[in-house]
Amino acid sequence: MTQAEALLSEEEYITDELSLLVDPTEPRSRHLKVAPAPQPGSRFKRVPVAVGITLTVMALFGIVAANVVMAQQSFSLDETASRHRDAVRLNAELRAEVAGLSSPERIVAEAEALGMVPATGFEFVQGTKRSTPAPASDDAAKTLRDTSGQARD
Repeated sequence: MTQAEALLSEEEYITDELSLLVDPTEPRSRHLKVAPAPQPGSRFKRVPVAVGITLTVMALFGIVAANVVMAQQSFSLDETASRHRDAVRLNAELRAEVAGLSSPERIVAEAEALGMVPATGFEFVQGTKRSTPAPASDDAAKTLRDTSGQARD
């Protein structure tokens, strides 16, 4: 058997197998058909559908854009809340520091460190003549300087 005869017998076999799948009594029909001519006014039936699809797409775009803006605002709100918590914590620390620095025991200790002594009584001084104050001594000027190195008024 030659190669051509083998191919021919294979084609016959395939054709025989296909003939078993197709009923020979049914007429063969083509799957492709000619589209009908457009009806007058059918174009106007498509306009509301196109408008509806366009509006739906625009609404979806608007929803997505609103969602993005809300997410950005949420991040901004979180940042603001974090800064607020930090400020409240710092405020509490500063209040505790002020309470410690303004305690009477500390004020008395600072006054004693500056050479001040507690008062033994009260005296009233009546002045009739105004005089020009004398300049402060160097020791007194040093005690009047604050931490920034500027003299207090």
